[in-house]
Amino acid sequence: MFAADRRQRAARDHSEVQQHGRLQTGRSSVLPNGGAEQHAELLKFVKKLGSGSFGDVYLIVERLSGLQRCCKVIDKSNATLPVEQIRSEVRLLRTLDHPHIIKIIDVYEDYQNLYIIQDMCTGGELSRRVKSAAEKQKILTESYVKEIMQQALRAICYIHDRNIAHKDLKPDNILFADKDLHSSIKIIDFGLSERFNPSCPVSQNAAGTILFMAPELFHKQVTVKCDIWSLGCLMYYLLTNRHPFTGRTHAEIKNCIMRKEPSFSYYRHLSVRAVNLMTMMLTKNPARRPSARDLLGHSWFELSDSPLLFRLLAGEAVQRNQAREVVQPHAAERVAVPAKLCQPAL
Repeated sequence: MFAADRRQRAARDHSEVQQHGRLQTGRSSVLPNGGAEQHAELLKFVKKLGSGSFGDVYLIVERLSGLQRCCKVIDKSNATLPVEQIRSEVRLLRTLDHPHIIKIIDVYEDYQNLYIIQDMCTGGELSRRVKSAAEKQKILTESYVKEIMQQALRAICYIHDRNIAHKDLKPDNILFADKDLHSSIKIIDFGLSERFNPSCPVSQNAAGTILFMAPELFHKQVTVKCDIWSLGCLMYYLLTNRHPFTGRTHAEIKNCIMRKEPSFSYYRHLSVRAVNLMTMMLTKNPARRPSARDLLGHSWFELSDSPLLFRLLAGEAVQRNQAREVVQPHAAERVAVPAKLCQPAL
């Protein structure tokens, strides 16, 4: 009886989708293009949440469980990455189970699309909260950043224990699970991630977003320690609303990464322990850069301070941030390290 009822309900819902699923909502339709109708017995596409270079994202409901999920729909004919690379990312993510890493629930595929069912995250990207603070002439407090960094380090410790590097950690790849100010985070987008052979934990597959790329990537000597550098850049950005290494071109940014140290002199609001932690994470020699597990034991995480989300920028920090840093938009895009930016290992 239950199976018959379920088939009848699925047939009724499928009929509703056929009748209403392609009604226009603004410029987008409820159902993605392609063969989504054949999955109507399992998934109900509720609304389109957004689009990106990877494809479209939909709010869906699993018909059997009634749970809301997020569905990333990737058109295989227009994918920005090779389909096999996308499948590889999916296979990797399905092996991971950590509270601060996006969880893939299921995957479907038809002649046109890949449908990747993930946890629903409604809190938006970390980058949005930084921009929201900046618009109010404020910055995130150390207490608030500490929550984010601790969760991120725990997630990275988890994947590093499994010989996996993310290789593209940045504010756009960290989501909040919900809209609560102290929501937990989820690390997303493992499209550049790599699993290393324990007997040879180095590769030449250098890629990432240049503003967050470690110096050894320009020597094509990639290890899991590149993620620690990226998290150091992330922490600096969260606490100052500026990038530690900047320039007008990729070459200028690379030169800054390779030859300069991050400046802390303009940011007197930073605690000594916070500066010490960032300095450790931004150590240019990866062999001397601490592991995620070591960093979780840093004394900065033991400090008890105000639970406020924002604080006003003070004096010289205001002036520093008003003199906008010169970073071209393409610097925020992820790239493979071009040969002209590489140099022999020292």
